[in-house]
Amino acid sequence: MMSAAQMEHMNSLLDAEMVYEPDELLRACRFFLYDQIKVLESAVEIVDGPYVSERNVSKIRCIRSRSSSRSFWIVPGSRGAEYTCTSCGCTCQNFLELSKSAGVNVEVMCKHLIAIRLATALDGVINETLKDEDWVNELSSRILPSFQGMENKPCSFPSDRAPHFQPY
Repeated sequence: MMSAAQMEHMNSLLDAEMVYEPDELLRACRFFLYDQIKVLESAVEIVDGPYVSERNVSKIRCIRSRSSSRSFWIVPGSRGAEYTCTSCGCTCQNFLELSKSAGVNVEVMCKHLIAIRLATALDGVINETLKDEDWVNELSSRILPSFQGMENKPCSFPSDRAPHFQPY
């Protein structure tokens, strides 16, 4: 779980206009993520580990919609699976567990979401652009299977996070 300041710093790394030197980036991330060092190290492993292509670029793929510039990322996992991420969510089990246990107004970020930001800041993401319809179909085909089998499971919220619906 992250503070607002930590989240703001990590989200600033998605600005593709800025490219950082690796040592500078890691120093800044270690400072901002002082209480998340193990997650940061796991993210660095994704960006710099065995998941690097022949062109010395991470195997993280950013899939953009041609006309709307919406994006999602495909990130290799440590056990061979691929995870689909948006700027604020991931299909991995850890993200789901962190989200369920987080309090109200608490941001969460798994190693895959941090890896996206590191790879983007290092200009190490493989970029692909799709037509809008193809983009939606690709995202749907990746995210919907993550929810299969959940339709019969009860959805429960911790008492402090229960949705409150207000009539207009």
